[in-house]
Amino acid sequence: MEDRVAEPAQQRTQLLRQLSAHMPKILILSLVTIGFLIVLSITSKGNDDSANTFSGSVGVAMAGEKDDDFEAPMVLTAISEPYKTETSVTAARTNPIVLSYVSDQPDSNHESFEVIDIDKEESFFGLPKEYVALTFDDGPSTLTKQFVDILTEQKVAATFLFVGQKVGPNQDAVIYASEHGMAIGNHSWDHSLLPKDTPQDQSESLSKTNSVLESLTHKTVTLFRPPYGAVNNKLVSEVKKLNMKTLLWNRDPEDWNAKKPEDIIRYFHQVEAAGGVYVLHENKNTLEALPAILKHLKEKNLKFVIFK
Repeated sequence: MEDRVAEPAQQRTQLLRQLSAHMPKILILSLVTIGFLIVLSITSKGNDDSANTFSGSVGVAMAGEKDDDFEAPMVLTAISEPYKTETSVTAARTNPIVLSYVSDQPDSNHESFEVIDIDKEESFFGLPKEYVALTFDDGPSTLTKQFVDILTEQKVAATFLFVGQKVGPNQDAVIYASEHGMAIGNHSWDHSLLPKDTPQDQSESLSKTNSVLESLTHKTVTLFRPPYGAVNNKLVSEVKKLNMKTLLWNRDPEDWNAKKPEDIIRYFHQVEAAGGVYVLHENKNTLEALPAILKHLKEKNLKFVIFK
C-alpha cells in the first residue's frame, strides 16, 4: 500500500524536475513570441501613419488642401531650379483647371497654334489631353533668337518668361520673340524668391518687368511665372491686382541641371506628353535638344499652344 502511494509522488517529482529543466526554454520561447507580436503591432501602426510622417517631414501639401502660404502644383514636383536654401515638395491637384477659352490664331510664321486665355482666379498648371505647351524661363539671353528660329522653322509657337533685369542687354531678343509670334510673360525683375518679399516689393518687381517688356513689344503683359515655382496666396493676390495670371507647369525635365542634351530628350520620351506644360530654360543643352523635342511632340499629334 505504501509503495502504491509513493509511486504517484515519485511521478510528480520527476515531472516537476522535467518542467524545471525545460523552463528556461519555455520562458525564452514565450518572450520571443510576445516580442514578435509587439513589433508587428508597432510596424502595422507605422505603415498606417507613413503618409502623415512623410508629409510632415518635407512639407507636402495634400491634394485639394488650401494653404495661405503655398499653392499646390498639379503633380508631385520639387522646386525646378537650383534654389538650395529652401525646398518645397507639393502634391497633385485632383481637379483640372478650366480654360476661359481656346481660339485658333494662325499667322505667317506658324501653320496653326492656339492661344489659351487662362483664368486669373487660379494658378494654371496643365492642359486638356489634346494640347501641349513649351515654356522657356530665365531669358532673354544671347540664345533667345536661336530658340525662336528653331520654333519658327518648325512652325511652332512657345511662351517665353523673361527676367526684367536681363532685358537691357537683350532688347533685340525680346522684340524678335514677340515679332515671331511667341507669347511673352513676366518672370520677375531679378529672379528672387518673391513669397519672402513684402506685397509692395512684389508689386514693384512685377510692375518694373512689365514696363520694360511692354515698352519693347507694345503688348500688355498678362502672364507671370514665379521664380522657382514659389508662390503663395498673397503673391497671387498681387498678381491679380496687376491684371495678370499665374502660369505654372506640370512637366519638368530639369534641363538646367542636365549634363548633356540627351538627358533632356530622354525625359520627353519617358513621360506622357498629352496635357503637358513643360518648363524649360534658355541654355545650350536645351537649345541643342529642341529639334528632337519638337519632332517627338509632333509625332504625338498634339496641338501646340501659347498662353495669354
